[in-house]
Amino acid sequence: MSSEHTSDIQKRIYDFIVKYMRDEGMPPTNREIGSAMNIASTGHVDYHLSMLEKKEKGAD
Repeated sequence: MSSEHTSDIQKRIYDFIVKYMRDEGMPPTNREIGSAMNIASTGHVDYHLSMLEKKEKGAD
């Protein structure tokens, strides 16, 4: 993940996903991410995931 222009919450979401996948063997749901990050809206989770995806594509 490129750290350029990545917000703190996006870094924490990324780290959570990596750890969750390592521990559980599958990715977390948006609700699980939201719960872990204290984000009530799955729409906000979607937004941050979209931003992370765009940043990842830009890092190629």
